[in-house]
Amino acid sequence: MVYSSGTPIKGATNLALYKKILPKGVNPQKLLDAVNSDPLSLQEALNYEIALQGCMISRELDNTGIEKEFVVSRYVERNEEIANQLAEILTGMN
Repeated sequence: MVYSSGTPIKGATNLALYKKILPKGVNPQKLLDAVNSDPLSLQEALNYEIALQGCMISRELDNTGIEKEFVVSRYVERNEEIANQLAEILTGMN
């Protein structure tokens, strides 16, 4: 894996990274035009395709200026143990 983020698609320079998930018959010039005209929509479309292939763990947009309130679950210890086990699996995928 070269990137673990859809963020590089904000520009056309890294579009080749996503070639394998694009539908057959996509006109490369039309795709570049789409990237240049509306990069966020294309990011969302590509992330949808990545998720369909089971390769996406999470997706977040820019939260600058947004205040979040976090509630601690009563299952926090159990969830941390599971997250640590998952981290070992994900580390092994590199």
